[in-house]
Amino acid sequence: MLGDAGIAVVDVATGATLVSCQDVSDASQRQKIEAFFGDALETSSESAPPSLVRAAGHSFANVGGRPYEHVLHLNAEPTVRECYEELVGGNDDTAVRELDLESLESFALRFRPNIVIEDAGDGSLKPWSELGWCGHDVRVGPEVVLRINEPTIRCPSTRVRYDDSDAPGGTAVNVEPDVALRSAFPDLRAGIFGKETLLAEKGSYLGLYATVIQGGTMSPGDDIVVIG
Repeated sequence: MLGDAGIAVVDVATGATLVSCQDVSDASQRQKIEAFFGDALETSSESAPPSLVRAAGHSFANVGGRPYEHVLHLNAEPTVRECYEELVGGNDDTAVRELDLESLESFALRFRPNIVIEDAGDGSLKPWSELGWCGHDVRVGPEVVLRINEPTIRCPSTRVRYDDSDAPGGTAVNVEPDVALRSAFPDLRAGIFGKETLLAEKGSYLGLYATVIQGGTMSPGDDIVVIG
């Protein structure tokens, strides 16, 4: 977002802004965004061009949806790393280079988090330990409180590889987290709407959905503490 009313499309690899507008309520500015996606999307046509729309106070997620119920998606770095090593095999820098394996950084982008949680340096954040936060509140920094709703079930969009490799095949290109995670980690359990659940029975999961209970400012390096 740009300010309160603008939007920008940014290349994650270079940080370059590809297209932007300052006010999406202005039709002439909004057309720049629509034209950009019209050129980029295979399903776009002159008879059915894309339209940029907004719904004030709503967030787009598999949970929530009530007005002003702001939903965030959290990923824990130790979990993403373990999934990367299991699904991609990228636990050796030489193999990554020689076999054109996807990098950990690119793999992590598949899951599109709003917040990435790292271990504090004491080894206390283990892979998948964040699943135990479901149903609890966490404080981020001095101000923000989030309620962890449930683990995030993954869809086929996680099959998209975000680096610029043109490798013709192999493990990196064919990774399908929406299918492979439930097979690779069949014993994971977590609370879904308060019910303890064997996750593999329902699908492949990675990440957490959280609702903002108390707003404020978050900054890189803030501590995250389970408070209730």
